[in-house]
Amino acid sequence: SMMPISYRFKNTVYETNMSSANGSLHEPLIPVNETNKELQDKEEPLLSPHEQQQYVYNVRLVDGMPWSTSLLIKTLYFLEALCAASWGRFATIYYNLHGLNRAQVGMLEGIMPCIRTIFKPMWGILSDKYNCRKLIYLLTKIVSTLLLLLLSLSVVYTSYTNIICVSLGVMVFSANGILDAYTLELLGSKNKLRYGRYRMFACLSWGIGAIVMGYVTDHYGFGPNFYIYGTLGAISTLLVAWRIPNVKQQQEQQDESGSVVKLLLLATRPRVTFFLLEVIIVGIGMGTVERLLFLYMVDDLQASTLLCGASVGVNVLLELPIFWNAQILTNKFGHDGMMMISMTCFCVRVFGYTLLTPPTRSWILVLEVLHGITFACFYITATDIAKGLIVKCPGWNTTIPVVVQTLYDALGAGIGSIVGGWVMQHYGSRFMYRGMATIITVLLVLHVVGSMISRRVCGKELLPEYGNENDANENVSVTEEATSRAEDEPLDDVEDSNVDTEDVLSSQALISVS
Repeated sequence: SMMPISYRFKNTVYETNMSSANGSLHEPLIPVNETNKELQDKEEPLLSPHEQQQYVYNVRLVDGMPWSTSLLIKTLYFLEALCAASWGRFATIYYNLHGLNRAQVGMLEGIMPCIRTIFKPMWGILSDKYNCRKLIYLLTKIVSTLLLLLLSLSVVYTSYTNIICVSLGVMVFSANGILDAYTLELLGSKNKLRYGRYRMFACLSWGIGAIVMGYVTDHYGFGPNFYIYGTLGAISTLLVAWRIPNVKQQQEQQDESGSVVKLLLLATRPRVTFFLLEVIIVGIGMGTVERLLFLYMVDDLQASTLLCGASVGVNVLLELPIFWNAQILTNKFGHDGMMMISMTCFCVRVFGYTLLTPPTRSWILVLEVLHGITFACFYITATDIAKGLIVKCPGWNTTIPVVVQTLYDALGAGIGSIVGGWVMQHYGSRFMYRGMATIITVLLVLHVVGSMISRRVCGKELLPEYGNENDANENVSVTEEATSRAEDEPLDDVEDSNVDTEDVLSSQALISVS
């Protein structure tokens, strides 16, 4: 049997027929004008609750979005991390090859995140205020890729000043947090803990890319790194330009614009403030590893570039299962537990660095496995809290994740690079890593004590839990019957029923069932 279905696209209503058996379209779209609209209103409802429910279930979904969109997001994460792996930690080797000492490398790696701290949130704010997320992403991606490729020219790498200027220019156009914001928005509150299953593709390509680039650098020099970086950057840019919509939240933001005062007040809440400070301190610790570990391995342990790459590759051994099971782990340990596990593994790992010698340098691969626990637990927790903050302060869907990420990998990592590089130059690598392990241990103790007090006095975790509150911005357009069935009988991972009809259709050119 056939029945009329109405669709709304760009404020114009169209009518067609849909087979209730298979949901295929058989007739062209016909605008519904004012004349026949009155007649249409007298007819029976277009879709019964049961038929609306069946329409949602007949769409193949992955984590609340069409499977093609899910595949696209995973591909972008894979390409982004693979592109970064060709430069990333190998940047310190590049600087070392061109005559920069430890203090200069530490200073450069510290100044660059400081620049990123200023401009990265700026791009996020512009994206939210002017609904131009895609334009911002493309602009920053293209310009930063072209600028970084300039480092392959002899006129640049023969001058320390030129290296600084080009490297700082790359940081001005850094806005990689936009992809996280877009992913979180597509997932919505119901599926936000599935974020780890997308981020794990970045971990996978990061590990594979680091091993491959270590081998390539050892045998063919640093030149191929730039060719690979440029090629992958171009593919990623083309995919975004071709497949990512301009903005998903445009209609929502027309109704409600983010309040700066409300955002600042949210940041001054004690639990939120502690979380932000903890993000910065953990970022400082990670900065001493991400930016300076290769210098320690090459200069102090006489490690090869291949071993350096392999040390990054083993990171993903535990990152992958943790990101995949992020929802289970977060529900079991909570934000406090996940953060404490992260800091404990960091302390053990970094203190272990100081026990290594050139004959035992291969044991660093065992220590680096702990990085997977450290990074995955921290990143899952920080991202989940950021999504909760968006719920509490709507209108800043891009800015909040970008700011949290900036505090970690820009401000925190920048301080860690500058101070860590100076300490390495004057007191040695082992002294620096022992000191960093001590600082994170103190933070861990404070977190444990604060968590115990918060649970005893307030009955809450120390870190924010706003993600459990209702999201005022999510308009559920399925019936109560469909919603209750989705909660009582969840589908498998490929066809996830925790999804709104509006979320599905907004991913497909912002069409919504009338």
